[in-house]
Amino acid sequence: MSRLTLYALIILFGMLQNLCQAELGEGMPGLIGRRFSYTILSGDYLEKIGARFGVSAQVIARDNDITNPDLIIPGQNLWIDNRHIVPEFIQNGIVINIPQRMLFMFQDGKLISAYPVGLGKPTW
Repeated sequence: MSRLTLYALIILFGMLQNLCQAELGEGMPGLIGRRFSYTILSGDYLEKIGARFGVSAQVIARDNDITNPDLIIPGQNLWIDNRHIVPEFIQNGIVINIPQRMLFMFQDGKLISAYPVGLGKPTW
């Protein structure tokens, strides 16, 4: 897969509804995202919800005292905490924080957007 294709896919995923928004997190410099309530929709499962908001399914389960992820039901409310630490600002460009699985876009020394991303090869 070419770099251009990879960047296009990352941007496309970032445009999907309900992804992380580049909001400052509760007055703390260097944080984006927020803590909010999410209502489970039909067809949702923890991995899908986590991918949508850039949070691992294990963290969502832990934060909501879910011991069996197969027992979540539509209409149930979950607390999602998708706050992320922003890496060191750069003037212009993209920073991908692999352990955090986040892409950060900077323009004129300011964070303009951030998106959860899936990284790696299909084999790993």
